[in-house]
Amino acid sequence: LPLSPHPTRRRAMDAGGGEQLSLAAVRDQLIREEDSIVFALIERAKRPRNTPAYSAAAAGGSLAEFFVREAQVLHAKAGHYQKPEDVPFFSQDLPPPVFPTKGHPKVLHPFASSVCVNDAIWKMYFNELLPLFTADGDDGNYAETVALDFACLQALSRRIHCGKYVAEVKFKDAPQDYSPPIRAKVNLVGALYFTSSNYLSRLISWLIWLTSYTLLPQLIFHLLYRLTRFLLHFS
Repeated sequence: LPLSPHPTRRRAMDAGGGEQLSLAAVRDQLIREEDSIVFALIERAKRPRNTPAYSAAAAGGSLAEFFVREAQVLHAKAGHYQKPEDVPFFSQDLPPPVFPTKGHPKVLHPFASSVCVNDAIWKMYFNELLPLFTADGDDGNYAETVALDFACLQALSRRIHCGKYVAEVKFKDAPQDYSPPIRAKVNLVGALYFTSSNYLSRLISWLIWLTSYTLLPQLIFHLLYRLTRFLLHFS
């Protein structure tokens, strides 16, 4: 497994403004985020699907939605969602931090704060991805199940929204290449995201099928780990 990013590279991304934002620092961060995604998915795969956790209750929402909403309120009070890559799934009426938080340097274009693909991530995760890597069944552990789902959702969202830093670095390196599509309002982020999520779903489907016919599931998960990392570099 990769080691934590070198301290000097991390400082290059976190301090001093946009001039010190480097592709090497961003790449180190992306590797860590991809590790989090893979291990979150593996932990969730240890539980069956537990479909009742996603069925609408009397109040109109599912346990999964209720858990994510309430967990985000607690996270917001603790000072989460202050950085561009930390984007809540339900941003309405989130409370301000209760405790003082450290300010973060503004290294991105102001428009970056409005970029959010969490609606697409939510639909992709529950409608496409979850059925691919969880087994049918119901063990009754719904609270633990949705807590694991929340970890998966946050890891996916954070990794995908870290693409804002990639976009910023690449634009500053070659503004002449990216200015025309920006002026033409080409949705490059959306196109890349949906392309990568489609391939990711197919990849996981193939690997889960292969796991059922092999005596080496650890090898398959290793392949999943490596191929997912490779794929996510294109998002």
